Amino acid sequence: MAQPHLLQTGRRRTVRLRARRHRLLELARSWGSMVIDDDPYRLLRFAGDPLPTLRELGGGDPLVFAVRTFSKIVAPGLRAGWVDTAPELQQHFGEIARWTDPEGGFFLWVTLENGVNTADLFEVALAEGVAFIPGPAFSLPTGRFNDALRLCFATTEPDRIHEGVARLRRAVDLLAS
Repeated sequence: MAQPHLLQTGRRRTVRLRARRHRLLELARSWGSMVIDDDPYRLLRFAGDPLPTLRELGGGDPLVFAVRTFSKIVAPGLRAGWVDTAPELQQHFGEIARWTDPEGGFFLWVTLENGVNTADLFEVALAEGVAFIPGPAFSLPTGRFNDALRLCFATTEPDRIHEGVARLRRAVDLLAS
């Protein structure tokens, strides 16, 4: 059974996301599937208005329910604040990548435009001392997003961001050569 996982909180383009949420609910209803609105980052916003939850949009549908947690917003907040990683990404990846500019949450989505496969990059990056989640992990079982990766900026000290992005670029260059 396919279990799609969508992490939408904090993303831009809220009009498109609202339409996608309605479409997800329509599909789930037509398939008789349950929808679990697992949104641990909902309360973590830096800007913009939050989208209605899937549970709210479900209009009382008994197959749509919400799961919430404090662990993602309380425990990480005790060890880190937010970091503006855009200058580091621009400095090291400006010509070979594009990235999201989230309004909330913990993650950035980076898309490499130089042909590097992020699943292959993962081991090289670990050897350089930096980790990320390769894009294909977010499209199981199809394995799409070979050129993308997810970076967490919430659990890294601000003074280490620059070094981590530099190491990631070094790994990309090693793999590309």
